Amino acid sequence: MAYVCEVVNAATQACDQWVLFTPFLPELTDEARDELIKYVLKMFAGVFIITRVLQIVKKAR
Repeated sequence: MAYVCEVVNAATQACDQWVLFTPFLPELTDEARDELIKYVLKMFAGVFIITRVLQIVKKAR
């Protein structure tokens, strides 16, 4: 976990209060990362296939 300075003392330019930084996405395990990558690749493949099929159907008219 990382800490970020929330209050800076103007006189000393030192941090008076630190807060815990929570990122937008939590840290992923290797398994969770792999599942997310597989899901995204399946979505890209699905969209690619659908657009190609629609292009073929459009040309056949």
